[in-house]
Amino acid sequence: LPVGDVIVSGEGSRDERLIADVAAQLGLPVAPAAPLGSLDASTVDGDHDPHRYTVAAGLALGAAA
Repeated sequence: LPVGDVIVSGEGSRDERLIADVAAQLGLPVAPAAPLGSLDASTVDGDHDPHRYTVAAGLALGAAA
């Protein structure tokens, strides 16, 4: 099936220039993923960026499934 859009995650997904560059290169809409998906990002300490925990959260949820 053809790809219709791209979702990026991780710490770099906050970089609007990066997202715009990827979209231009691919010719597809590109958007950042919610940093922790359906988990409550408000529980992350204010000194920490929830985008840094995307992979860890995904792995933890996958292990629980």
